[in-house]
Amino acid sequence: MTEPLSVRGPVKLAITVDDLFLWPDAGHQNGYSPASCGASLIRAFAANGVSDVYAFSATFALDGDPRLTSVLDKWCDAGHHVGGHTHFHASLNWLGAKRYIEDLDQSHELIEPWVSRAPSRYFRFAMDMLGDTRSKTDEVMTHLAQTGFMHAPISHWFYDTQFVFPYDRAVSMGSSDDASWLRDKFVETAVSCLRSQVEASERNLGRIPAHISLIHNSAIAADTYDRVLEAYAEAGVEFVPLEEAMRDPANLIVVPGA
Repeated sequence: MTEPLSVRGPVKLAITVDDLFLWPDAGHQNGYSPASCGASLIRAFAANGVSDVYAFSATFALDGDPRLTSVLDKWCDAGHHVGGHTHFHASLNWLGAKRYIEDLDQSHELIEPWVSRAPSRYFRFAMDMLGDTRSKTDEVMTHLAQTGFMHAPISHWFYDTQFVFPYDRAVSMGSSDDASWLRDKFVETAVSCLRSQVEASERNLGRIPAHISLIHNSAIAADTYDRVLEAYAEAGVEFVPLEEAMRDPANLIVVPGA
């Protein structure tokens, strides 16, 4: 039996997804696709009682294949939601505020038909980087507020992208033992990192805030995330919508970071 994440009781966790399209020509190999991986995540959510999951997807992939909007259709048709995530997935730390705002506006124009179906208008900074200066952060945050968007941060990420390419290689080489090891390690890492984050928040805040988790729409997530959700639940996670997690002050007050 999995040890509970906290002796204080259940840990509230909102599941979110970044990059339904992942990266063109990378991350969806060996017969996997944005559509097939998204469908697997949708099934995993349904099997584990996870509803109203927001997906934050950079939109540059639509430049090369506008048909990818069907992935957004199926996501929303399953009862989940879409938020903003820039067009080119560039960090605000690398760009000036003006160029970054132009980029996110370009993306928001493309995804407005899906964002408008969501109960809230959320935006996630690419790579969760809010800028390397206060002035840049403030300028972008002001623009988001003026266009009706609220920043949705991350408090739990276990660097799931580090598994993407090793898993692709293992599958393409037909190495079932390596692929199995990676899937097991994926689940183990997800739970251990959440445990560390819960312990850190208890130590620094004196309580357990509602956490916001991130997963990418990759092949290994498609093949494994049902197990991750089961392991979370066994460890005492209570799945909640992003709106509920965003009512926690720990998620509303975010300082700029590199």
